[in-house]
Amino acid sequence: MEKIGLLKQYLDRGWYIFPCKKDKSPITANGYKDASNNIETLKLWEKNYPGCNWGLPLEQSNLSVIDVDPRNGGYFKEDFLIGSNGLEYKLPPTLLVKTGGGGYHLYYQGARKLPKGLVEGIDFKSIGGYVIIPPSIHESGISDEVNLTKPPVSCRKSIKY
Repeated sequence: MEKIGLLKQYLDRGWYIFPCKKDKSPITANGYKDASNNIETLKLWEKNYPGCNWGLPLEQSNLSVIDVDPRNGGYFKEDFLIGSNGLEYKLPPTLLVKTGGGGYHLYYQGARKLPKGLVEGIDFKSIGGYVIIPPSIHESGISDEVNLTKPPVSCRKSIKY
């Protein structure tokens, strides 16, 4: 799917997007506060910043994300997170992104104040944060991957362990 087509699917969900540099920092002066859900603005950014990565501000898009980073001990398998502490955390199935860095972003509907980290390798992102989204390319050269057929489930469901 072409880049703008994928970005439009995010906009159709009511999400906001902004351009980022390869190091994940925002390109625009006000960072994620400049995010837009207007396709014409995204097309202009794509023209002005060809090859840029894309960020999604979580609070503005009413989302929370669990960020699993295997380089720091986090592990994801089906509907379980396994932290560096060895504990397994059961999660409801939800929208999943495989990141170019080899980790996962699990998306949940509803922006919430959350503790930054559950355990080493598993972080929560929501209010005041953003994530890099497909079709972005990680510094490793690997693209993030997403299947948008499954919507994010409510963040109100609890993590069980």
